[in-house]
Amino acid sequence: MGNWVYIQGDVQYQFYQALRLGGAPPDDWSKYWALEKFCESTKGWRRPVSPVFDTDDAWESRRPRNDSESEVFLNFIRKMVTTDPSRRSQIARLLDHPFLS
Repeated sequence: MGNWVYIQGDVQYQFYQALRLGGAPPDDWSKYWALEKFCESTKGWRRPVSPVFDTDDAWESRRPRNDSESEVFLNFIRKMVTTDPSRRSQIARLLDHPFLS
């Protein structure tokens, strides 16, 4: 299926990119990862990162054009990687997803 969800970079950057796809981390994650500190450390980069998570934009940047099979696959993955458990699809619903048909 190509490299549509593959992320390059160090562990901190990979984690940030995963959150861009899944959504902002819950507040209680701050004891494990300092988002603001990470964003501050990227100020010297060509494209510094911000603590704003626009999941629609992140997924749109990975969507291949004119490839309905790939869009169905990415929709399936998106439903699984949502950070907020209350918004994440239940396994039973995922089993009925068109990608698995």
